[in-house]
Amino acid sequence: MSYQNTSMSSSVIINQATIIFVYMISLFTLKKPFNIRKLLAVIVCIESVAIISLTDHEDHNAKDNNVVGNLLALIDTVFYAIYGVLIYVLLPPEK
Repeated sequence: MSYQNTSMSSSVIINQATIIFVYMISLFTLKKPFNIRKLLAVIVCIESVAIISLTDHEDHNAKDNNVVGNLLALIDTVFYAIYGVLIYVLLPPEK
């Protein structure tokens, strides 16, 4: 549904930003240690999502409902991050 209401570039970049939410969720739920390098990677990811979203918003050919589509893509990304963390918890990697 988000693909119908936003540009493909916005949808793809927002979906690829799953790492932002995986990192935040793992910090609080899995008690993973804070790492400055991971935080810097998350900041770069947030900046790229913002840049793509803003440039799509300024595009004159952008769809009228691109904000709705971006929000739907963001919700999808958050749920996918939760799924990824749950998989890690329920099926931990072999040691």
